[in-house]
Amino acid sequence: MGIPVSLRFNIGSVYAIVVGANTGVRWTKYGSCLDASGAKYSCEGPSEVGMFLGPEVSLLNFRFGQKRHLEMAAIQGCAVPLHGTSIFYNTFVFSMLW
Repeated sequence: MGIPVSLRFNIGSVYAIVVGANTGVRWTKYGSCLDASGAKYSCEGPSEVGMFLGPEVSLLNFRFGQKRHLEMAAIQGCAVPLHGTSIFYNTFVFSMLW
């Protein structure tokens, strides 16, 4: 669960490049896992809970609608926790700009 902060560089009326950061709290809970053959096994381990901070970038950010108030973006980022393993992620975001 995080709070993104970003800067948008509008290139034309539809396209934008977005750079920013994301900070928040993350948690993981290990449960059953699958091995190479697809069989389940228990991989219980320590749960990780803590704060994270990391960069985000979107080179595919498009606005549409009559007032260009709707936006769809493909975002790439990295969540770097204070303790634990970093996570790289890709996500699609649909938002309405006010």
